[in-house]
Amino acid sequence: MKTERRKNNFNNQWKLPLLPDYIMRWADLTPENDCIVFADSGRVISYGEFDRLTDLYAMRLKEMGIEKEDIVVTQFLAVPEFYMLIYGCLKAGGHYFPAGGKRAAA
Repeated sequence: MKTERRKNNFNNQWKLPLLPDYIMRWADLTPENDCIVFADSGRVISYGEFDRLTDLYAMRLKEMGIEKEDIVVTQFLAVPEFYMLIYGCLKAGGHYFPAGGKRAAA
């Protein structure tokens, strides 16, 4: 049923698919394919695992009170967990804002 619901959401003609819809679609079609490969250790996260982990991030954000259209400010970190947080935020209906870039000279 989950796959059918996703397929219907992905193929709706009246709205464009959202970014998480593409990941969910690949998780349904190719759950065992590589989604993220860690450069330092070679560890691989499949699309299916990435989808499940981002669902957990989304549920945790909702438990923390994040609602649709809320903005989540995070420090940008080049680690896989950061990308899971981004997709979890989008799945929860929020917007993410990666902070921590260079500051303007005072």
